[in-house]
Parts: sequence; structure tokens; C-alpha cells
Amino acid sequence: MKALAEGFEGVGVFSSNFPQAMRVKWRWTGVLVVLISLAFLLSVAKADQSATTQETKSTDQVAAEKPILRVQVLDKKTQKPLAGVNVEWRISCQPLGSQPTDADGKTDITLPAGPLNYLSIKAGKAGFVPIRVSWNKEELQKSFPKDYTFSLTPGTSIGGVIRNEKGEPIEGATIFILVPTSCSEKECIAISDYPVRTDAQGKWRCDILPAELDDIWLRLAHPDYVSDVSYGATPKPSMESLRDMTGVMVMKKGFTITGRVVDKAGKPIANAQVSQGSDRWGTHFPDTRTNAEGEFEFKNVGPDMRQNKLVLTVQAAGYAPDLKEINVDKDTKPVEFVLEPGRTIKGRIVDPDGKPVVGAFMSADTWRGHRSIEWRVNTDSEGRFCWKEAPADEVLFSMGKEGFMSIRRKALTPSDDEYILTLPLPLTIKGSVTDSKTGQPIDEFKVIQGIEWDSKQKH
Repeated sequence: MKALAEGFEGVGVFSSNFPQAMRVKWRWTGVLVVLISLAFLLSVAKADQSATTQETKSTDQVAAEKPILRVQVLDKKTQKPLAGVNVEWRISCQPLGSQPTDADGKTDITLPAGPLNYLSIKAGKAGFVPIRVSWNKEELQKSFPKDYTFSLTPGTSIGGVIRNEKGEPIEGATIFILVPTSCSEKECIAISDYPVRTDAQGKWRCDILPAELDDIWLRLAHPDYVSDVSYGATPKPSMESLRDMTGVMVMKKGFTITGRVVDKAGKPIANAQVSQGSDRWGTHFPDTRTNAEGEFEFKNVGPDMRQNKLVLTVQAAGYAPDLKEINVDKDTKPVEFVLEPGRTIKGRIVDPDGKPVVGAFMSADTWRGHRSIEWRVNTDSEGRFCWKEAPADEVLFSMGKEGFMSIRRKALTPSDDEYILTLPLPLTIKGSVTDSKTGQPIDEFKVIQGIEWDSKQKH
């Protein structure tokens, strides 16, 4: 403003050398300049204030879109806060993050913006039984949790010894521990694939088990021995011997399986995936990749318990997969796979009105009687999927999306035509439960959903 005033005075002095009319004209010109400048400064200040307000508003909106859930963890026995508890959270079954509690046993979790379909939080600390709590979509929509308090119970111990067939202790073996789901209201014991390792004497110990423990599942792994591909593969000791830490489990040596993957011209295929196992869903069969010469090797291999043979499946970019069943013993010869060019299976997933279902999953399930092939995609904006590395023969597929009924074991083969697959809407089942003797309705009961895979096996 001072500069503008000086400029105005300068105009007046300068105009004194001019006639009276010109001096008046220059004075009014100076006034006009000052007024325009003031208007400009006011508009800039208003714009700055508006931008600041807008910036603050945007920050508030972002904060509102990302809810914060405050977690506190207490020692159930003493009711004192527990520091250093690892708090993990999952969204729609996908791990999202973890962080420890502070000296007051508290930690704040910042969750993603937007509606959530599923949220689970796990709290665990050495020497305490880990607990998980979860909310489904309906519960989150009805009342989104702003805080939650865990009360962790001090754990009890189990243990044992891992030895080889000669009775020698095995150092560095990993024992994975799983406690069958045990829930009380919303909270469940969260011990799944929990690892502990053996010491130089082959001894192991775990101190996070609940006091009341009817059953436990164990899985063993070591690079120099046949590792368990599923829980229960190695016979476990009695619960009493696990409690007094005298139970012994034995790991065996396996065989070495080698092989080579080539194309139709006999050229090696590098980086092909070679996988063990007849059923890789929910199991721990190993896999490996071929080297530049197309060669692969597995050490300490044992037969698949359910097949009495070893199933090897090969998949490589640009090629159709291949599968072989082999005997596993000291006389097993190198296995050669010759891959054919990939075939194409393509299609669209639509709803009952024929509209595309975006983001539906489409996955290969069973091929040649085995669940060993790996391929899964989500449909695009037009509901389309395309697999250009499919085998020439039939594959059974699974597909689905939340809000629809899933389709399982849908048989498809390569074709130039596009498959149109319709996902049905979910069914609503209603019913009542009565007392078989009196015929009176039972007010409180629980309905358990299940799947009948075949006439002999139900889940």
C-alpha cells in the first residue's frame, strides 16, 4: 500500500508541470490505479482463504473416510494393560497391517476408506493365548466398531522331541501348530500355522496354548527330510506326552527327483514352474523353477499319501500345462516333460439379466482328476476372461462373486467361441424347527451351512 501511495504522489508531482486539466486527469488516474490494486489484493486474499478452507475440508473428508479403530489389550488375569502386543488386521481376509501396543496397551488402527465386507483383528504376545475377533458385512453396516478391548489369557505349554530314523535329534526342524477353531461369542483362539523350531537336542516348546486343549494339529518341515504336506502327515504323540514335553516325532529321509522341460522341438524351457502334489488347495506341496537348461530338482521327496504316487504338474508362459504321475523310490529315473503350445479358453460372466459381472473370479479347479493346476483371474469391465495357456483337454472351473451363487466344477474346453456363463442370484431358504415330541416351535436354534461334495463326504 505504501508503494501505491508513493506512486500516486509521484503522479501528482509529475503532473504539476502540465496544465490544470491534465493535472486533474492524472490525479483521477492515480485514484483509479489504487482502487484497482486494492480490489486485486482483496481478491487474492479471498482466494487464499478459500483455498485454505478447501484444503482443510479435503483433509477432514479424508480423515472421515478413513475410520480409526482404537484397540486396547489387557492381561485377563491382572486386568493390567499389556505393552508390546502385536495387533494384526485383515480386510476381506487379506492381511493389511500390524503394529504393537504402547505402554498403556493401546494402539490405533487406521482402516481403508469406503464400506468393508469383512474385518478381523488379532492380538498376540509371547506367553499369551492369541485371540481374533471379526465382523462381517452386515455387522459393519449396522454398527461400525470404534474401539475394542482384548483380554489375553496367559498361555500354557506343550513340547516334544524331533528325531530321525536312527533316533538322532534333528536340529532346525520347524513344527507348525494349529489349534482347531474354538470360539466364545465373537472371539476365537487364533493359533494357525504357528511356527516353533527345534534346538540342538531336537527339543521344541510352545507357550501360547490354552489351558483347556482337547486336540492339536502338527506339521513338520526340514530341508534335509521329507516335510509334511498337510497336518497329521507325521503321527503325533499323545496329548499327555506333549504336555510333559516327552512326545517324540520321527522325520524320514526322502528321494531326489530330477527332470527336464522342453518344447516340441526339444529346446529347453527356462523358468517353467514344476509343482508337486495331486491337490495343492490347502496343502504345502513344494514347487520349483527350471534353470536355463530346462532342468529341475526336488530333494527329500516322498509319495503323496493320498495317491501313493507323486504327481508333478508343469506350467510355463506360452505353453499348455502337462502332468505326470510317477513312482518315488531309489530307482526313479529323470522325468521329461514336452510342452505343447497353449490353447485358449475365453468367455464372459453375466448376471441373470445378461449384464456383465465385473470382478468375478474365474479359476481352474480340477484337471485330469487332480487339483494341481494353478490359474485364476478376475473378469474385466465387460465381464470377460481369457486363458491363453490352457490344455487341449477338459478343465473344471470354479467362478463366483459376492452377491451371487458360486458355480463349481464347470467343464470347459478350448474353443474359438466365447463362453457365456451366468451366475445365479443367491437363494433365500426359510424354515422352522419344532420339538419332535410336542410339536411346539423351538425359539432358539442354530442352522449350520454345509456342502455335500459327494455321497460319502460332507462339510
